[in-house]
Amino acid sequence: KISNQLKATTSRFEEERLAFQRQKAQLEKAREESSRAIESLTQEIARLKRQLSEVTKEHNNNKEKQLAELRRQKTQMEKDKHDMGSLLAKSRSEAESKTKELEERENKINKLISDLFNREEQLDLKEKDLQVKIEKYEKELKLKSELRENEENEISELKTKIEKLESLLEEKN
Repeated sequence: KISNQLKATTSRFEEERLAFQRQKAQLEKAREESSRAIESLTQEIARLKRQLSEVTKEHNNNKEKQLAELRRQKTQMEKDKHDMGSLLAKSRSEAESKTKELEERENKINKLISDLFNREEQLDLKEKDLQVKIEKYEKELKLKSELRENEENEISELKTKIEKLESLLEEKN
């Protein structure tokens, strides 16, 4: 009777040990998958940060070039307006034509300035969008890291339980 109980207990312990080993293997697999997901998210964050840096750099370079050109054009326009005063004495019709031309140029410059600020707003929105994506991926990365840490804790607990079961089996044998 004791021998049968010992066999039953040993069999039960062996089943539990096998179940723990299966659970351990599943957790190891989940840990590997989370490691791959974390690596993928880390790479995506790095890519988005590089893209954000490039967009910001391009935005700043284009803005400075366009503003310099617009300033040059505006200075030229002011010079032309000043010169126009002397032309009025020579020819009223030429002055009116020049005034009209200058107004058109001024309108074009104002439109370019408006376009530049619109583009700046678009780039700012794109920059904010990229920042939101980076923050999202960083949160995901943190969550995955926490899950991985929990899995590793579970694995450690399972290893401890398996060791205890194995020592109990050895004591029974």
